[in-house]
Amino acid sequence: MVEEGKITVETPSEIQKKGSLQEILARIKSNPYIFHPVPDIIHNDLGAYPFLPYFVQKAEIIVSPKKFTESVEELNELMKQVVGRELRKTEMCSMASDGGMKLGHAIFEEEMGMAKELGLVKLVLWKRRRMKFLRGLYPQRRRIIVRIFPDPILASVIHDYDWEVERGERDPDWETEFGKNALSKEQLDALRDRNLLIPGQS
Repeated sequence: MVEEGKITVETPSEIQKKGSLQEILARIKSNPYIFHPVPDIIHNDLGAYPFLPYFVQKAEIIVSPKKFTESVEELNELMKQVVGRELRKTEMCSMASDGGMKLGHAIFEEEMGMAKELGLVKLVLWKRRRMKFLRGLYPQRRRIIVRIFPDPILASVIHDYDWEVERGERDPDWETEFGKNALSKEQLDALRDRNLLIPGQS
């Protein structure tokens, strides 16, 4: 049980203008080989939080090469160009033992200022213990997820799916959610066969 207090967010404007999210988007915009479906999926969560860390914003960015490739080396190089640095929470693309492909993603965080609680203390009943969270300033952070796909049409399909889920127009389904992380051999073969029929894609 949580007794919620009021939260106000103090976010310096320079963080919004110069943060890692803006740096990533600038790299994408300046790279002529990257396909980037927009708008990006931005989750803003300004509710009360009983536990830390508190993510005031979660951003999901989807990219792919402008032309289909099944080269994990090319995809990983493109990911490095987008991210701009090696990160602890980076999963690179790799070929699976069954002939499919494990897709790459990067997850990292940045400071977004402080959140100020103006209400009374929070009372949390956890394992029969009453925990108190005093009012005051709490750090707030932004989590950024960058996902890379081998094909621009596939990237668009995943982007549109995410937006429909975000707007409540459809429910999440496990097959599409799994498809964000891996492609089966059959799916990879279908992408290859389709692109062989497109002039300039072979």
